[in-house]
Amino acid sequence: MKIQKTIASVILIMLFSLIGHSQAAQQISTIDFIKINNPYSKEALYFYENNWQVLREKAMNKGFIDSFMLIKVPATPQAPFHLMLITTYRNNEQFESREKNFSQLMSGSTGPMLLNNVPPEQFRTMIFNKTSSVVVTSEK
Repeated sequence: MKIQKTIASVILIMLFSLIGHSQAAQQISTIDFIKINNPYSKEALYFYENNWQVLREKAMNKGFIDSFMLIKVPATPQAPFHLMLITTYRNNEQFESREKNFSQLMSGSTGPMLLNNVPPEQFRTMIFNKTSSVVVTSEK
């Protein structure tokens, strides 16, 4: 009897592990590759920290996204971008609802916070955008 309970417990743990793994494998991320135009590095970082980051924190609190990252990288001639903006959605449902959800979060906004009144089109250039899905992950 005790062995049967132990086996049943092990099977349940394995099933929950597989469910958790399959959920991570359903994640979808969008990645924006941004070039910062000279000499506007301060304005660009200010914008992303005070607008992009704040909006994603609100989205996480509402359950609209799973995670986000802003990554600063050295630009090269082969990869002429300085920032990677990554937003990860738990599953396709969150991803498909992204426009509606972010519009809801931005409603009533008076506009973005800007440093030195420099608008985004002046301090940045979007090099390209990619959408990716997880194939293999170490996350549990």
